[in-house]
Amino acid sequence: MSEKTTANDNPINSDGLAVLDNSTTSRTLQDFLDTVMVLPNLPIAEAISQLDHAGTGALVLCDPRRRPQTARRLVGLLTDGDIRRAIFRKVSLEEAVREIAVLDPIVARA
Repeated sequence: MSEKTTANDNPINSDGLAVLDNSTTSRTLQDFLDTVMVLPNLPIAEAISQLDHAGTGALVLCDPRRRPQTARRLVGLLTDGDIRRAIFRKVSLEEAVREIAVLDPIVARA
């Protein structure tokens, strides 16, 4: 019987979770984060493209300040539903995503 794998050829363990190769895990994670993290002033039209590229149902809005300790501070969450509702309300796709996203979302800390 052949080993089960993910679409990226990562083996799947008995719990159904992908087993990532340690040599590529941090780069893979960084690549993923780069696709889902956007600035709050990104135009909605660009966010639609980014959302499609990320292959997720949401993008995270991060603090635009460039200091290392705040570069990834979560300030909002933009979902495909937020975009859909904005289109229904005829919001310009040139508007910043911060105008339609959930700002300062509730998060669980590990």
